[in-house]
Amino acid sequence: MVAAFLQAEVASPRWGPWLKDKLAHHGLTLSMVSQPDLADAAQNERRSSLLARRRGWRTNRFLFVGFPWDLCWQLVEIDADDIPNLRYANMPEWAGLSRGTLLPSVGAKRIGAGDPTIAAEAHVDAITAIATRIRNGESLPPAIAMGTPSGTLIVFVEGHARITAHLLADVPNPFRLIYGCAPLPRLRSWLFFPPDAS
Repeated sequence: MVAAFLQAEVASPRWGPWLKDKLAHHGLTLSMVSQPDLADAAQNERRSSLLARRRGWRTNRFLFVGFPWDLCWQLVEIDADDIPNLRYANMPEWAGLSRGTLLPSVGAKRIGAGDPTIAAEAHVDAITAIATRIRNGESLPPAIAMGTPSGTLIVFVEGHARITAHLLADVPNPFRLIYGCAPLPRLRSWLFFPPDAS
Protein backbone atom coordinates (compact mmCIF):
# COMPACT_ATOMS: atom_id res chain seq x y z
CA MET A 1 0.00 0.00 0.00
CA VAL A 2 2.78 2.44 0.92
CA ALA A 3 4.63 1.78 -2.33
CA ALA A 4 1.46 2.22 -4.39
CA PHE A 5 0.63 5.46 -2.58
CA LEU A 6 4.06 6.93 -3.32
CA GLN A 7 4.00 5.72 -6.94
CA ALA A 8 0.77 7.59 -7.52
CA GLU A 9 1.97 10.75 -5.80
CA VAL A 10 5.36 10.88 -7.50
CA ALA A 11 3.57 10.78 -10.87
CA SER A 12 1.14 13.51 -9.84
CA PRO A 13 1.65 17.06 -11.15
CA ARG A 14 0.23 18.28 -7.84
CA TRP A 15 2.33 16.24 -5.38
CA GLY A 16 5.21 14.89 -7.49
CA PRO A 17 7.64 17.84 -7.34
CA TRP A 18 7.65 17.96 -3.53
CA LEU A 19 8.03 14.19 -3.27
CA LYS A 20 10.88 13.98 -5.79
CA ASP A 21 12.70 16.71 -3.90
CA LYS A 22 12.56 14.66 -0.66
CA LEU A 23 13.58 11.23 -2.01
CA ALA A 24 17.33 11.55 -1.38
CA HIS A 25 16.72 12.85 2.15
CA HIS A 26 14.97 9.56 2.90
CA GLY A 27 17.63 7.42 1.21
CA LEU A 28 15.46 6.72 -1.81
CA THR A 29 15.86 7.02 -5.55
CA LEU A 30 13.07 7.53 -8.06
CA SER A 31 13.40 3.90 -9.18
CA MET A 32 12.88 2.73 -5.56
CA VAL A 33 9.46 4.36 -5.77
CA SER A 34 8.53 3.64 -9.39
CA GLN A 35 9.85 0.04 -9.28
CA PRO A 36 9.93 -0.86 -5.57
CA ASP A 37 11.64 -3.97 -4.27
CA LEU A 38 9.04 -5.02 -1.71
CA ALA A 39 11.33 -7.78 -0.40
CA ASP A 40 13.87 -5.16 0.73
CA ALA A 41 12.93 -4.29 4.34
CA ALA A 42 15.21 -1.24 4.41
CA GLN A 43 13.58 0.20 1.29
CA ASN A 44 10.14 -0.48 2.73
CA GLU A 45 11.01 1.39 5.91
CA ARG A 46 12.39 4.34 3.94
CA ARG A 47 9.22 4.55 1.90
CA SER A 48 7.14 4.40 5.08
CA SER A 49 9.24 7.21 6.56
CA LEU A 50 8.65 9.39 3.51
CA LEU A 51 4.90 8.75 3.55
CA ALA A 52 4.87 9.54 7.27
CA ARG A 53 6.49 12.90 6.63
CA ARG A 54 4.30 13.76 3.65
CA ARG A 55 0.93 12.37 4.73
CA GLY A 56 1.19 11.28 8.38
CA TRP A 57 1.37 7.52 7.79
CA ARG A 58 1.74 5.65 11.12
CA THR A 59 1.93 8.95 13.01
CA ASN A 60 -1.81 9.64 13.36
CA ARG A 61 -1.45 12.97 11.56
CA PHE A 62 -2.63 14.69 8.38
CA LEU A 63 -4.40 12.23 6.08
CA PHE A 64 -4.01 9.31 8.49
CA VAL A 65 -5.64 10.67 11.65
CA GLY A 66 -7.52 7.77 13.25
CA PHE A 67 -6.60 5.46 10.38
CA PRO A 68 -7.03 1.74 11.25
CA TRP A 69 -3.64 0.03 10.94
CA ASP A 70 -4.88 -3.56 10.89
CA LEU A 71 -6.56 -3.55 7.49
CA CYS A 72 -6.25 -6.62 5.29
CA TRP A 73 -4.77 -5.26 2.03
CA GLN A 74 -5.26 -6.83 -1.40
CA LEU A 75 -5.13 -5.83 -5.05
CA VAL A 76 -8.61 -5.90 -6.60
CA GLU A 77 -10.44 -4.68 -9.67
CA ILE A 78 -13.76 -2.91 -9.55
CA ASP A 79 -16.18 -2.51 -12.42
CA ALA A 80 -19.51 -0.88 -13.25
CA ASP A 81 -21.39 -2.98 -10.68
CA ASP A 82 -19.29 -1.44 -7.90
CA ILE A 83 -19.93 2.22 -8.81
CA PRO A 84 -22.90 2.66 -6.42
CA ASN A 85 -20.68 1.48 -3.55
CA LEU A 86 -17.91 4.05 -4.13
CA ARG A 87 -17.42 7.06 -1.86
CA TYR A 88 -14.93 9.89 -1.74
CA ALA A 89 -13.22 10.51 1.58
CA ASN A 90 -15.01 13.19 3.58
CA MET A 91 -12.80 16.10 2.50
CA PRO A 92 -14.07 19.56 1.50
CA GLU A 93 -12.93 19.48 -2.13
CA TRP A 94 -14.57 16.10 -2.83
CA ALA A 95 -17.68 16.84 -0.79
CA GLY A 96 -18.05 20.04 -2.80
CA LEU A 97 -17.56 18.36 -6.16
CA SER A 98 -20.14 15.70 -5.29
CA ARG A 99 -22.64 18.20 -3.84
CA GLY A 100 -22.24 16.65 -0.38
CA THR A 101 -23.02 13.10 -1.48
CA LEU A 102 -19.36 11.93 -1.61
CA LEU A 103 -20.34 9.90 -4.69
CA PRO A 104 -17.62 9.91 -7.39
CA SER A 105 -20.35 9.34 -9.97
CA VAL A 106 -21.87 12.72 -9.07
CA GLY A 107 -18.48 14.42 -9.39
CA ALA A 108 -17.87 12.85 -12.80
CA LYS A 109 -21.34 13.82 -14.05
CA ARG A 110 -20.87 17.45 -13.00
CA ILE A 111 -17.53 17.65 -14.80
CA GLY A 112 -18.90 15.88 -17.87
CA ALA A 113 -21.80 18.32 -18.01
CA GLY A 114 -19.43 21.29 -17.79
CA ASP A 115 -21.06 22.58 -14.59
CA PRO A 116 -19.73 26.16 -14.23
CA THR A 117 -20.41 26.21 -10.49
CA ILE A 118 -17.69 23.64 -9.67
CA ALA A 119 -15.18 25.19 -7.27
CA ALA A 120 -11.55 25.67 -8.34
CA GLU A 121 -10.26 23.27 -5.67
CA ALA A 122 -11.96 20.40 -7.51
CA HIS A 123 -9.05 20.37 -10.02
CA VAL A 124 -11.30 19.86 -13.04
CA ASP A 125 -8.47 20.42 -15.56
CA ALA A 126 -6.33 17.74 -13.92
CA ILE A 127 -9.23 15.27 -13.81
CA THR A 128 -10.09 15.94 -17.45
CA ALA A 129 -6.44 15.41 -18.44
CA ILE A 130 -6.39 12.06 -16.60
CA ALA A 131 -9.61 11.04 -18.36
CA THR A 132 -7.96 11.74 -21.71
CA ARG A 133 -5.00 9.55 -20.73
CA ILE A 134 -7.39 6.75 -19.76
CA ARG A 135 -9.28 7.02 -23.07
CA ASN A 136 -5.91 6.81 -24.86
CA GLY A 137 -5.25 3.48 -23.16
CA GLU A 138 -2.71 4.60 -20.56
CA SER A 139 -2.44 2.36 -17.51
CA LEU A 140 -2.44 4.28 -14.23
CA PRO A 141 -1.28 3.18 -10.77
CA PRO A 142 -3.94 1.54 -8.63
CA ALA A 143 -5.82 3.82 -6.27
CA ILE A 144 -6.07 3.07 -2.55
CA ALA A 145 -9.35 2.51 -0.75
CA MET A 146 -10.77 0.98 2.39
CA GLY A 147 -14.07 -0.72 2.94
CA THR A 148 -16.05 -3.64 4.18
CA PRO A 149 -15.02 -7.23 3.37
CA SER A 150 -18.15 -7.61 1.22
CA GLY A 151 -17.23 -4.55 -0.88
CA THR A 152 -20.62 -2.94 -0.30
CA LEU A 153 -18.82 0.23 0.81
CA ILE A 154 -15.56 1.39 -0.83
CA VAL A 155 -14.06 4.66 0.44
CA PHE A 156 -11.11 6.25 -1.35
CA VAL A 157 -8.00 7.09 0.63
CA GLU A 158 -5.92 8.04 -2.41
CA GLY A 159 -6.90 8.27 -6.07
CA HIS A 160 -9.98 10.52 -5.92
CA ALA A 161 -9.02 12.28 -9.14
CA ARG A 162 -8.28 8.97 -10.90
CA ILE A 163 -11.63 7.35 -10.04
CA THR A 164 -13.46 10.53 -11.09
CA ALA A 165 -11.49 10.57 -14.35
CA HIS A 166 -12.19 6.87 -14.90
CA LEU A 167 -15.93 7.47 -14.56
CA LEU A 168 -15.69 10.56 -16.76
CA ALA A 169 -13.78 8.62 -19.44
CA ASP A 170 -16.60 6.03 -19.50
CA VAL A 171 -14.44 3.14 -20.65
CA PRO A 172 -15.26 -0.50 -19.89
CA ASN A 173 -11.85 -1.25 -18.37
CA PRO A 174 -11.88 -2.36 -14.73
CA PHE A 175 -10.34 0.04 -12.20
CA ARG A 176 -7.54 -1.30 -9.99
CA LEU A 177 -7.47 -0.73 -6.24
CA ILE A 178 -5.23 -1.58 -3.34
CA TYR A 179 -8.13 -2.38 -1.04
CA GLY A 180 -7.93 -2.54 2.75
CA CYS A 181 -10.90 -4.15 4.40
CA ALA A 182 -12.16 -4.41 7.95
CA PRO A 183 -15.52 -4.44 9.72
CA LEU A 184 -17.35 -1.11 9.52
CA PRO A 185 -16.78 -0.09 13.18
CA ARG A 186 -13.00 -0.26 12.63
CA LEU A 187 -13.22 1.89 9.50
CA ARG A 188 -15.20 4.63 11.25
CA SER A 189 -12.15 5.60 13.34
CA TRP A 190 -10.61 7.33 10.30
CA LEU A 191 -11.10 11.10 10.45
CA PHE A 192 -12.14 11.29 6.79
CA PHE A 193 -14.52 8.35 6.74
CA PRO A 194 -17.93 9.39 5.35
CA PRO A 195 -20.08 10.13 8.40
CA ASP A 196 -23.31 8.63 7.04
CA ALA A 197 -21.80 5.59 5.29
CA SER A 198 -23.25 2.25 6.27
